[in-house]
Amino acid sequence: SGATLTFNATATIAFSEVFAGNFQACGITASNQSVYCWGNNDAGQLAKGTTTNTSAPSSAVSTGSDTLKGPFLQVRQISGGQDQFCALSVPRVIWCWGRVLGGAPVSVATQQLLTTGGSNGSQNILAYTIAAGEEHFCVTDFPGEAYCTGNNLHGQLGDGNAPTTPAINTYSFVSPLTFRWSTISAGRSHTCAVPTFNPAVATSQQPRCWGVNTTGQVGNGFGNPPGPNSYLDVIVPALIVLPAGVTAFDSASITTGAQHSCAIAVTFGVPSLGGQAYCWGNNAFGQ
Repeated sequence: SGATLTFNATATIAFSEVFAGNFQACGITASNQSVYCWGNNDAGQLAKGTTTNTSAPSSAVSTGSDTLKGPFLQVRQISGGQDQFCALSVPRVIWCWGRVLGGAPVSVATQQLLTTGGSNGSQNILAYTIAAGEEHFCVTDFPGEAYCTGNNLHGQLGDGNAPTTPAINTYSFVSPLTFRWSTISAGRSHTCAVPTFNPAVATSQQPRCWGVNTTGQVGNGFGNPPGPNSYLDVIVPALIVLPAGVTAFDSASITTGAQHSCAIAVTFGVPSLGGQAYCWGNNAFGQ
């Protein structure tokens, strides 16, 4: 009675998924799909309302003016780049923080507009998946159409109009019209995606990439061996050159780094090749 007891406790957060940028990371909690970020915060990429670095998860990302009290963001997916993150919330609203699309630093989660423009008319987009590059951003909708916004200097928006860049937050339709996409991934200045499986189209499980190709990250083979047309920008989706014996890739496995891309093979008739990872692009550091 009247005694004072002191306890030392350590809180543990269980994550279902973790996503890394250059010097920072964010995770989705397994319990309630909230978001915690940690690491470098010089551009507000931790969404804490400050630019102070942190070495461990401390407070969940909020969508309100008070970053410590909420309401807290609950998400389906996160995608991160050099110094920003974007998240697709449970109601399928996109929130971004950090140096979004190369703009001024934003240290709190900010809702992003999703409207198409140009020849496709103006309409709202209901996002199914998202992909954040360094200065461009892509979404797919429920029918599998893809739209991208941001810097288009090297054709990373895939609309065939490079180097013309549309107004920020005006999403360009990724051509051609015949494709629907199951997944999409954005690198520094290039993009890769895998079409939705279609038994009538032999190449429907083969990745296509577009954008800057200075190190072969588009994978279309024009840089090997080097020639007069090597490493040119690709402004519309282009088929990658398939490795020997591989006819298709896992549609959910495509991923892009700053200057390289990777995917996991699925094979029919050659089981030994199934599940193998293949990468193309810059290999200066063994990536």
